[in-house]
Amino acid sequence: MAEASIRMNKKLLKNQDLKKASTSPKCQPSRKQNRKGENPVRIPPVSESCTDTKFSDTWICKNSACRAVLSVADTFCKRCSCCICHLFDDNKDPSLWLECTSDSPNWESCGLSCHIECALQQGKVGVVNLGQLMQLDGSYCCASCGKVSGILGYWKKQLTIAKDARRVDCLCYRIYLSFRLFDGTSRFQELHEFVREAKTKLETEVGPLSGVSAQMARGIVSRLAVAGEVQALCSAVIEKADEFSAAVSSTSLKTKGTSNSFLFLC
Repeated sequence: MAEASIRMNKKLLKNQDLKKASTSPKCQPSRKQNRKGENPVRIPPVSESCTDTKFSDTWICKNSACRAVLSVADTFCKRCSCCICHLFDDNKDPSLWLECTSDSPNWESCGLSCHIECALQQGKVGVVNLGQLMQLDGSYCCASCGKVSGILGYWKKQLTIAKDARRVDCLCYRIYLSFRLFDGTSRFQELHEFVREAKTKLETEVGPLSGVSAQMARGIVSRLAVAGEVQALCSAVIEKADEFSAAVSSTSLKTKGTSNSFLFLC
């Protein structure tokens, strides 16, 4: 009888414990709740909190080979871009650019550069009548500052490249470019005749150099029948140009201080 009573009491106690466990879970939420303040603190977006105004008045040249930091007042990068078209070349070939150089102590150059093609299109290089006060004859008038300088060195570079060219399109382009630079010249007439002859010989085989024929685009110079003659003309005119420059330099030294008529040749 006593044992049955003890077992009954244990059972009641166990049931009470189970009841308490069901009504009071182990993981009760905290009674203390965060109340929303009247002026909650908000974290501003990254764009608002991390605005960098350090370079707001500058921009970086898009040319990966330059990356110069420029002022917002600059419309183009004067360090690497053409002062006429304001574009740069990814793989710049200096032989296809003109630079405003300082070959006269009386007139400082701006040092800017431009494409030869741009200068030809704008009438800034070669043989150009700029009016009563100025006429270019184998010279370059800077599109930025107006300073005149010689282009004989640039012209000779075209023929040097043509002489060593392996592709017909390169040979034709360089011959045609040198022809255009001195076309109509009276000052460099003797030199220009060599280029005129080379151009004529090429055109008998590939057609007009002002166009782009299939043979000109894909051909190899060694397969041209006139290749040897054209290359020989290039070599001869380069030699003549060197003699011309030497003669001009000698004359310029003798007349230094009394005349500047030979300042725009090289």
